[in-house]
Amino acid sequence: MTEHCDVLPAPMASRRAVPEQLDRLVMRMLAKEPGMRPKMAEIARTLTDIAYAVTQEADGRKQTH
Repeated sequence: MTEHCDVLPAPMASRRAVPEQLDRLVMRMLAKEPGMRPKMAEIARTLTDIAYAVTQEADGRKQTH
């Protein structure tokens, strides 16, 4: 019952649809110590970067088909 206080969840990166950068961000956001968690500006910047990369990747796939 108290495991959620002490144990981090498994990374999502094993799922192909989850970008590794997003997985790393989520794991940092789940840090047990609040001081280790990213600030909102870093979260927003990282999510913007991930969205851009995913969009570019999708656009590249559209052009090759």
